[in-house]
Amino acid sequence: VASSAEPQEGPDGQGAASAGRGSVAGSAASEASTSALVGFANDGQYLLVNSASLADLNRRLGASGRQLKSVDERRFRPNLVVEGFSPYEEDSWRAVQIGAVRCEVLGTCPRCEMLQVDQSTGTRGRADVLVELAQYRRMNGKMHFGVLLAAAQDCQVAVE
Repeated sequence: VASSAEPQEGPDGQGAASAGRGSVAGSAASEASTSALVGFANDGQYLLVNSASLADLNRRLGASGRQLKSVDERRFRPNLVVEGFSPYEEDSWRAVQIGAVRCEVLGTCPRCEMLQVDQSTGTRGRADVLVELAQYRRMNGKMHFGVLLAAAQDCQVAVE
């Protein structure tokens, strides 16, 4: 899902932004409640990636000389991709509204060696992406990219 947004201040003054069919409410993601249900998933029901964050990563990869071609969002295997936000703005969100579905942001997503696999070819490459993320996105010994979401109520999310 790609949506664009014009940042707006929310009714609570915490800097909500409209995202096409959805919206996000910003504040520290670490304060997210654990009331959201997460069954049968690793760390969250959904993974959201911000295209501006990906563009920043690709810029850094190019500048470092580590990666000759840009990495697309499929490398991160997200369920949702958003546009129209600043790089890494998603790190501070507490919630995301997608249509009628409100999702809590559980925090940033720790990344694994699967980032080395080109999703188009299935071939495993060098650890360039992880090495670059380690330069500026390392938290508690793990590299993070994207945010994990959990629906705050039982629901179905459909993409048309």
